[in-house]
Amino acid sequence: VTSSKTIPSIISCQELKSLLQAPPCEISVLETDFGKQPETDFQAGHIPKAQYFDQLECTTPTDFIPRGLPDVQCFEEYLTRLGVSNTAHIVLYDRSPTGFLASSRAWLVLQTHGVKSLSILNGGFHKWTKEINEIESSNSSDPKSEGAFTEWQQRASTDMIIKGDGKTTID
Repeated sequence: VTSSKTIPSIISCQELKSLLQAPPCEISVLETDFGKQPETDFQAGHIPKAQYFDQLECTTPTDFIPRGLPDVQCFEEYLTRLGVSNTAHIVLYDRSPTGFLASSRAWLVLQTHGVKSLSILNGGFHKWTKEINEIESSNSSDPKSEGAFTEWQQRASTDMIIKGDGKTTID
């Protein structure tokens, strides 16, 4: 059995296809985007076993930060509802022309919440379909376990930076 540590950070469509056919570990596939309209596209057809991951879920937009980090407890519950466990290797993809726009941000959000076993599908959904891989239009995942995600630890606040408390400042 292969561990998730041997799965590369950027994977090809063929590598994902192989993972789906014979998973070496628990795999969760998430199509990432922002809001409900892209979810309609997802429901029309997506990579097999994928779940739609709305990056606006559990966030509170402000004028200054329209897409901040999600609330930890809400985010943990959301991932659990999607069937993502704290032991799964997560493969991210999106529908942008490069397949890297929303998935790279999702990578960051998941990393800040303690998820370490992640991959991004090179070329995303467009490359997947261009290579004539199978798509499905139904959700197939059930929640698998409780999450154990960690809260992002703030390293500096705006006030700390303004006061210049002796820590290194990049200018």
